[in-house]
Formats: sequence, structure tokens, C-alpha cells
Amino acid sequence: MLKEIEALETSLALDAVTPEILLELGTSIARKALDENLPIGVEIRLGELCAFCFAARDVSPNTQNWINRKLNTCDFFGHSTLWVYEKTGGDASLLDTKYRLDLHLATNAPGGIPLILKGFGKVGAIAVSGLAAQDDHDLIVDALRNLQAKVN
Repeated sequence: MLKEIEALETSLALDAVTPEILLELGTSIARKALDENLPIGVEIRLGELCAFCFAARDVSPNTQNWINRKLNTCDFFGHSTLWVYEKTGGDASLLDTKYRLDLHLATNAPGGIPLILKGFGKVGAIAVSGLAAQDDHDLIVDALRNLQAKVN
């Protein structure tokens, strides 16, 4: 399963990462949240810089915490949080015992995906929180695929 997730992450790489592209990516998810009344938050980071942030109606007060944890995990592993979930066999305690990560700052809950620039590598990450974890992940994958169809 890890190889399949790695292949997915590679397939989601972008030809370019510009402010306009990041705005398009974030806005597409925000628009879907508004249109479908999804109680989510989304954040895109370029390195340490917040490039896009959005909170929909009825978003949980804890959503930003989950977003931060997902982004931190992407930064540490260089992979999606779905990959980390599979790597840990779903056991979040391994983030602490095996990788020495603070569970208040990291998670293996799906919903965070690294942003990869073709020919360069990881330049940032995107996280969604508020739905079931796999649905958070799928929302990002769909948005990245739609973006690629427009700009790649």
C-alpha cells in the first residue's frame, strides 16, 4: 500500500507552484465547502509560510489544531498523512514511540498531502480537516487532479 500511495503523491506533482496556482487550489476546495456545506478548514503552506487559509461555516474550534498536526506530519515525513497512517498500521502512538514526535503536534490521520514541484521535490503541503479523515484526503486529491487538468 505504501508504494501505491507514493505513486499517487508523485502523480499529484505540479509543473509550477505560484501564488496564483495555490490560490486556485485553495479556492477550489473553499468553493466546494461553501457549495456543499462542508464544515472544513483548509490550509496551504509553502515551506513555513501560510499561502492560503479558509474556514467554512460550522467548522469545529479544534480544526486548526488538526490542520497543524497534519501539516507538521507532512513536513516531517515528506509524505501524505495517509502514507503515515499506513506506515504506522493506524497506530498513532508509534509517532511518539518510534519517531519521537509529540502527538499534540503530529498525527497519522489522513488529510495532509505534500505539494511536490516536478523536477524539484517537496515545496509545501496542504491539509483539510473537518470530515472523516479519508474524505479529507480525497477532497485534496480531487482538487489537485482538477488543478492539474487546468494548469499542467
